[in-house]
Amino acid sequence: MTGRRLLLVLAPAGTLAAHGLAYGPFAGEHGDGGGLHAYLPFVAAVAVPGAIAALLWVATCRRGRAVRLPSVRALVVTQLGLFGVQEVVERLASRVSLSDLAGQPAIRWGLALQVLTAATFLLAARLLRRT
Repeated sequence: MTGRRLLLVLAPAGTLAAHGLAYGPFAGEHGDGGGLHAYLPFVAAVAVPGAIAALLWVATCRRGRAVRLPSVRALVVTQLGLFGVQEVVERLASRVSLSDLAGQPAIRWGLALQVLTAATFLLAARLLRRT
């Protein structure tokens, strides 16, 4: 499996993880009755098993088969892009104004947590590969 393929599987799961961590303490701020995030269980049902499968692939891959992990920078940049698109689409779909997007604490936390989740996912993949 190439680094790009792993990137396509790990980035959505990392973005969802950071999104959930960021919005946990700020869940009641939207004033939309929870409609902004009503789709997340369906997306998580696909992204999380995909990421688990990718990590298992890395862990069980034979020594002779090359599995290139994406760089932390590539994963962070991809996750940041996905998070930005996710936030804009959420607001457009729920007819919530985009004007206050950058000023919300959950957005700032979500952006910062993309770095943490990307590094954690890649560290887990490297540790699994060693065992």
